[in-house]
Amino acid sequence: MQHNYAQIKFNQQGTPIAESFDDVYFSKDDGLAESNYVFLQNNQLPDRWHESSANTFVIAETGFGSGLNFLVASQAFLDFKQHAPSNNRLTLHYISIEKFPMRREDALATLAPFSGLSLCANLLQQWPINTEGCHRLFFRTRQTDITLDLWIGDVLEQLPLIQTNKNGLVDAWFLDGFAPSKNPEMWQQALFEEMCRLSRKKATFATFTAAGFVKRGLQSAGFNVEKRKGFGRKRDMLAGTITEQNAYENGTLARNKTPFYNRDPNRVIAKQTKTPHVIIAGGGIAAANLCYVLAKRGVRSTLLVKDQQVAQGASGNPQGGFYPQLNAQASVISQIQLNSFLFAKRTYQQVLAAGYEFSHQWCGVVLIGFSEEVRKRQSKMIESGIWPEHVIKSVSPEQATKYAGVELPYPGMYVAQGGWLSPPELVTALIKAASQLTNVTVKTDSQLVAYQSDQHEGITVTTQSLQHPTRPQDAISADALVVATGHHTNDLVGFADIPTALTRGQVESLPPQPSLSHLKAVLCHKGYLTPAIHGRHALGSTYVKNVTETEYKDAEQDKNLAMHARSLQACEWAQNLEAENNGRAAVRCSTPDHLPLVGALPDLAHQQIQYKNYGGKRPQTLPQGPQNVENVYMLAGLGSRGLTTGPMMAEVLACQLLGEPMPLANKLLDALSPNRFLLRALKRG
Repeated sequence: MQHNYAQIKFNQQGTPIAESFDDVYFSKDDGLAESNYVFLQNNQLPDRWHESSANTFVIAETGFGSGLNFLVASQAFLDFKQHAPSNNRLTLHYISIEKFPMRREDALATLAPFSGLSLCANLLQQWPINTEGCHRLFFRTRQTDITLDLWIGDVLEQLPLIQTNKNGLVDAWFLDGFAPSKNPEMWQQALFEEMCRLSRKKATFATFTAAGFVKRGLQSAGFNVEKRKGFGRKRDMLAGTITEQNAYENGTLARNKTPFYNRDPNRVIAKQTKTPHVIIAGGGIAAANLCYVLAKRGVRSTLLVKDQQVAQGASGNPQGGFYPQLNAQASVISQIQLNSFLFAKRTYQQVLAAGYEFSHQWCGVVLIGFSEEVRKRQSKMIESGIWPEHVIKSVSPEQATKYAGVELPYPGMYVAQGGWLSPPELVTALIKAASQLTNVTVKTDSQLVAYQSDQHEGITVTTQSLQHPTRPQDAISADALVVATGHHTNDLVGFADIPTALTRGQVESLPPQPSLSHLKAVLCHKGYLTPAIHGRHALGSTYVKNVTETEYKDAEQDKNLAMHARSLQACEWAQNLEAENNGRAAVRCSTPDHLPLVGALPDLAHQQIQYKNYGGKRPQTLPQGPQNVENVYMLAGLGSRGLTTGPMMAEVLACQLLGEPMPLANKLLDALSPNRFLLRALKRG
C-alpha cells in the first residue's frame, strides 16, 4: 500500500527533474504555456465545455507529477464558469495516476512559481500521503465544484481498477508520462486499450510525444490520431479522438470488467431538467453522510427518521473512537479502512472549516500491545512496511505513556491523525451543512413501511407514525430510495435475505476521576477509553450477539470494567476505575465479512436464476434483464466503524446514483456490493 516517493532534483532554472527517469516534469522554458498548448488547446478546451450538456466533464491524466496540469485545467475551468450562463451545471472531475508521488515539500518548491493559480494553495494543503489507491480531493469555489481523484500506483495496474459506466467515463486524456524513451514501462498497448475502455463518445486525447509506436498503438486501440505542431522547440506532437466504432462501442468488448456486480444504475438521476430528490430512510451516521454528499451535488433529500429526533440508534453514543483497523496484509478490508479513514478526516475537517461544529479531538489513538499475541501481530504489521508512519507507527512503552498522558507500560502503535468525535453532534452538523447547500427535509416519527417503484417515474414510499399509529399513512415520491436504517434494515420487504449480524453494545459514561485527569489520547485494547467530553469519559464496549434490547444493564457495566482491568493488568489506574451505572446501549448492524453493504438492492431471486450456470467463471457479459430492484439502494452494515467508513460509503453510493466516477477501485467496490453473498454461494455450487 505504501509507495516510494519520487526522487527529485532541481536544475539551474528551478525545473524539477525525476532522477529515476532523468527527465523534466515540464518545459524548462514555460511549463504553464506548455500545459495550456499541449493539453488544453489540443483537447479543444474550454470550447467543449461551452458545448457540453452533461453534468460532469471528466479529464484523465497519466502522470500527476506536481499537479501543474491539474491546476492549469482547473484555472481554465474556473474562468469558463465565471462567464458561463447561470443554468450551466457542468462540474469538472479530474482523474490522474501517479506511480511515484512527490513529497509535499518538493511540490511546494515546484509550484512556487505558479502560486497565482487559483487552486494551488488548496492543493498543497490537501496533498495526499503515498498510499496506493484513489485519493479523492474536493475543491469548492463560488462558481463550481472541482473534484480530483489522484490514483497512486502503476498506471497499468490502476487504470483497470477504475469503474466505468456502460457509456464510458472520460471526455479528455492528458498523456503526460515521462518521454517514451525514458519511461517505456508506461507507454504500452495495455495503456491505450484501457484508454479506449474508459472513453466516452467523442473523447479526445493529446500528448507531447510523436513517437511512431505510440501513434500506432493508439490507432490499434481505437483512436483516430493526428500529428500536430509541438510546443516550443519540439517539432511534433500527437492528438486525436476516439473512433465511433471501437471495440467497446460496437459491443465486441464490455466496459465493465465485473458484470456480476452491476453498478450501472437502472435510471441515473439527471440534473438538467429538475432538482433530483432522494428519500433516505434513517437518521444516523450513514444517512447524514449521504444527505451531505448529495447536497454538495445539488440533490435534495428527505430523511425519514422513525424516532423523535436524529441519532437515536447506534449513532447516539456521546463519543466514538476514530481510527482505521489495519492488519499486516493489504487486504480488501484494510484498504477500504485506510481509504475511508483518510477521506473521512478530510470530510470532517471541511465540515468544521465551513462553520458547523461538533465535539471532537484529533488527539491521536494508542493501540496498546496488551498481550503477547497482540504484540506479535503489531510487530508483524510494522515490519511489513505497507503502512506509512504518517498513518500508523510503532511506539515504545515510554512513547505510549507520553502520547496517552497516563502510564502505559506496554508497547503499541499510534495513529496520530485519529481521535474521537461525538456521533450525534456530527449527524446534526452534517444535516445542517447539507441544508445550506440544498433543500433538506427531516421527517421525524416517520417509519418507512412500504415502497413502490416505477421504471420511469421513480419511487413512492409509504410512511407511518409510530407515536400516532392511527393517523393516515403518508406517501412521498422521489427519484430514488436509500435504506440506511441500521439494524432495522432486514425488516423491509426485499431486504430480509441479505445477511446481517446484530450486536448489542453498552458503553459506560464514567465520572471525572484523578487517575484519568491527564488522559489525552484514545486508548484501545479489547475495549476503548476516551478523554473526557463535558467532564465524562466513554468506556466500552460489550458485544452481545443477536440481542436487540437497549435498556442499560448493570451487569454489562461490570463486564466493561472487568475487561479493562484484565487487559491492562500492569496499569494500577485501570484496576480502580469508578463507574456509577451510567451509560448507553445500542444495536450495531454488521455483516458476516465485516464490510458494509453499499449499492443497489439486488433482486436476489432473479439473480439466482440468471447467474446459477456461471459458477466461479467471470464472463464479459450477463443475460439481459433486471438484476436489481428499480430505484432502491442500501447503505448499511457499518457496524461499529461508521465514523471511519460512513463518508466514503456515502460517496460511493452518491456516485453510483449519479453515474459519476467512483472513489474506490473495482475490487473494493465488489467487496461492498449487496449481492456478494449470493455470488459466493453460487461459486460454491
